[in-house]
Amino acid sequence: MRYTPTLILLILLFLISFFESKANNKTDSLSAALTTELRPSIRLKLLDELSQLYASSAANKSEILANQGLQLAQQLQDTITLAKLHRTLGEAAYFKGRYEIAAQQYYFAVQLFEQYNQKHELAITFNTLAKLYRKQRELERAKLFYNRAMDIFQQEKDSVWISTIWNESGVVFEFEKDYEEAFRRFHNSLEISEILNDSVAMGYALNNIAELFTEKGQLNEAMSYLQQCLSIRKQIKDTFALSLAYSDLGALYMSMKKPQDALNAFQTSNSLAEKMNYPELLSANFKQMAEAAKAQNQFEQAWQFLQLSQLIRDSIFSIEKSKQINELNAQYETEKKEQQLIIQQSSISKRNYIIGAILLISFFAGIAIYASYRRHQTMQSAKFQQAIAQEQKLATKSVIKAEENERQRIAQDLHDGVGQMMSAIKLNLSSLQSELYFPDAESNKKLENIFSLVDDSCREVRNVSHNMMPNALLKVGIASAVREFLGKIDTRNLEINVYSDGFSAQLEKDTEILLYRIIQECVNNVVKHAKASRLDISLIQENQSLTITIEDNGKGFDLSNKENFEGIGIRGIISRINYLNGEIEFDSKPGKGTVVSIFIPLA
Repeated sequence: MRYTPTLILLILLFLISFFESKANNKTDSLSAALTTELRPSIRLKLLDELSQLYASSAANKSEILANQGLQLAQQLQDTITLAKLHRTLGEAAYFKGRYEIAAQQYYFAVQLFEQYNQKHELAITFNTLAKLYRKQRELERAKLFYNRAMDIFQQEKDSVWISTIWNESGVVFEFEKDYEEAFRRFHNSLEISEILNDSVAMGYALNNIAELFTEKGQLNEAMSYLQQCLSIRKQIKDTFALSLAYSDLGALYMSMKKPQDALNAFQTSNSLAEKMNYPELLSANFKQMAEAAKAQNQFEQAWQFLQLSQLIRDSIFSIEKSKQINELNAQYETEKKEQQLIIQQSSISKRNYIIGAILLISFFAGIAIYASYRRHQTMQSAKFQQAIAQEQKLATKSVIKAEENERQRIAQDLHDGVGQMMSAIKLNLSSLQSELYFPDAESNKKLENIFSLVDDSCREVRNVSHNMMPNALLKVGIASAVREFLGKIDTRNLEINVYSDGFSAQLEKDTEILLYRIIQECVNNVVKHAKASRLDISLIQENQSLTITIEDNGKGFDLSNKENFEGIGIRGIISRINYLNGEIEFDSKPGKGTVVSIFIPLA
């Protein structure tokens, strides 16, 4: 078939009129109901549903409706619908490519759903977050949110959503080239959808499997699954999905070096895309049809297909542009009539003055609007970074808490387990001593040495247990706990001086534990590595802040050598300081000792 420029223009005009006249029955009926409905609760439900329907196809309209819904939800104190509307605003921002705003809206919805224990809606929001991170190729974070959503849906035994998560999360592993895991997830989704007899879900799973095999170059297997997908979608008459499947079939035929079959598949996809008002798919299909025609040396037809693709893309822009022009024209006509009344009542000089004033106001208003927009963008970016920082802080808190719990468990096991066993050994030895007779002093001395070793072992177990979870810390606070800890260090080779002031009351338990670990690690570093003869420690609390100074006269180290800061101990100190929003400074030189200065805000 040959396409002339006149025919191309006629097709273009037909597509424009077709796209402008086509309307969605469901959105029209809901919109009509919204114009007549006066009951606030029903209006809120209509705004919620309409904004969701428009989120992917008309994001700006979706945002307008969702914002109207937010105001009404706040008036009615309907927090759940409020959270759903924020999620819809996130979806609209996602389809507009404003991912930082989408993330902010999703995280806000997550907080509300968690606060009101709405697990099902929370899981749906986790799924939207996973898709957002998948879009940005942050695959590990995407898997994290898919797993969170899956946990909830499995608890609810919601097979439909479980199938959806299997299917969508499989794409992440496909991106990672982990084809085996991707296939397993797609296949799990397919099995569940077959049990549920969910033909729509079966079609998407089969389509994903076909794309997977196409990417792997296993074209026969891809064709098998795609044919099954087409068969199902023909039965259920899913026009949207069917048009996509035929487009995928055309791409598969191109991979199989069958350009004529590809052309036929793309033409079938186009016939369906025209019926459902899908110009983007039409444009994409014509572009691939150009490649198919080129592969058959039909260069003139290839050029015509390519021109059709570009014209349709331009038509989409033209439709939007014509709407904007009509709106601007209506606004202009209104302003023109008002201006004519002014001109009739004013002189030419006054008119020029008014026009100049309008231009000046417009100029400053434009500057103000631009400044407001930039400020809004900066605030949204800061909130997004704050949400990420909060999530990282929660993760750090979980790690530190798990570490302290493990220390406490080990300390308890040492005290209650090993300590009790050592005490029992001593009692048994004492009993045995009274029953045995030793003929010489050497045997008695050996037994006394055994008693001495048992006593030393008991003290060592007790010391280790107390260092891991000091009693003084739990009873009287950080200053006393530090003194108790330092009192157990051998002072024959290391003189230790401690000064504390301002500790009139105990700090929060978590803060005291973290401070104790920081000081403990610093002192251990001095004992193990510094070869110092003097250690001075100062703890001062004043004005809702805590200052700690740890100074030794040891061998010091080179601050410019980054390897000195890569040890587990130093990294642990810095992570705890960061968690407490504090600051740490090292002052050291080889042979000049070391000063560690720590500042912690307590407010």
